[in-house]
Amino acid sequence: MLKFETIHCLIYHDFKDKSTICPICDEEIKFHQPFVHLLKKHQITRQDCYELLSKSKIGKAIIKENKVSKHIKLSGKQSICLKYNLWPDFVRDFFAYKNVKMSSYQNYRKGLVKLKGEKVKELYYKKTPLIKISKKLNIAIHEIKFICLKLGFMKHKNVPKTKCFICNEKLSRASIASHIKARHNITFKQYKEMLIADFLQNKQKTNKLIEMYVKKHATQKEIYESFGLTLKTLKEILRRLNIRIRHRSEHTTKRKRSNWFLYKDEFYQSSWELLFAWWLEFNHIEFKAHSQIGYILYNDGKRKRKYFPDFYVPSWQCYVDIKGLYDKEEKIKFKKIRRSNPNLTIKVLLRSFLTKNKVFKIEALVNKNKNDYAIVSQTKEFQIDVLNKNKQEIFEIMCKLPKYENRRKVMTKFNIRFDVIVYFLEKCSEELCVFERAYFFMNNYKTLRS
Repeated sequence: MLKFETIHCLIYHDFKDKSTICPICDEEIKFHQPFVHLLKKHQITRQDCYELLSKSKIGKAIIKENKVSKHIKLSGKQSICLKYNLWPDFVRDFFAYKNVKMSSYQNYRKGLVKLKGEKVKELYYKKTPLIKISKKLNIAIHEIKFICLKLGFMKHKNVPKTKCFICNEKLSRASIASHIKARHNITFKQYKEMLIADFLQNKQKTNKLIEMYVKKHATQKEIYESFGLTLKTLKEILRRLNIRIRHRSEHTTKRKRSNWFLYKDEFYQSSWELLFAWWLEFNHIEFKAHSQIGYILYNDGKRKRKYFPDFYVPSWQCYVDIKGLYDKEEKIKFKKIRRSNPNLTIKVLLRSFLTKNKVFKIEALVNKNKNDYAIVSQTKEFQIDVLNKNKQEIFEIMCKLPKYENRRKVMTKFNIRFDVIVYFLEKCSEELCVFERAYFFMNNYKTLRS
């Protein structure tokens, strides 16, 4: 009687060996034609192979392993093919012939949650890294993340900040929805309505919220973190209490520093530019900055554009631009500039160059603090109010001085950002035109009369 163990070497699929030897007739066979050879020479069909496999020890072991793998082991087909050196297609057809369902990866994941969910949770809340958990429990990292999501606890960054309104379990804000569906069989909208109704009934919480938001002018983030809510639920509570929701700009009561810096009557758009200017001075290298250079014209494909470089260094014979992020868009932009101006050389200096040449440590060598040279600015609305109060003085400066110098003087005098000045002048363009005509007429009255 023929046994499956004799045919096993034919059905074994090895990509390295291009041919195998038939154990019955000792003939060389190509690796992709074993069943053709068995049919022609020995008159053995595929179904005969499946019957031989089912009678053998290997076939019984495969069916047993498939039953167990639904809850514990790896997904059926892959583990069986590797373990018993069989073709994947042959294994699949064998299960179809026996009317047995193969274990899916979803069943395997569900089994993992039942078996190793509690152990993962213990290690996770002890703040052990995911790599160590995977080594201890022999689980992949993406499977650990799946267990975390399924049981309703997330990564270490999302430390439990809220509690479930129904069961008082500590959770992160991101995992509330998955926790409610898994544990309580409620949609997030139903849970939200229950939470808001309970919050409005509790007078202590509502009074505390009104004190924080209306009297103390606390931000929305501070409030929803203290009460353990999401931003959307907080906004709905405020609407039902008939409290006006403030805009972001209204929260900023303290002064904030802008990105602009003023040093020796020259404006620098970032702190890196200012530090680089100090580094050039310290190393006795001559340079020109923004206003002394002007602009370079380049063709964008559709129209002509202006590029304002940060520095020009004569000893290097090149323009210098300092960048924190050098994205694809900026790379394309600089390619277009170099194509339209092939004679010019432009260097883009990134963080790596500045760290190598110790540009960030120049403050200690020069004995200067960059924050002393920062232009202090407030919200846009506050700055526009300052400009409206001193409108006449600003219009006089705009008429007296040439185009770029007048705006720079307004910036230095009133400590206001450049973009705010441009926005203000666009708004008051008609008034400025009338003022310019009157100013021109008053100054040139004698010459016009004569």
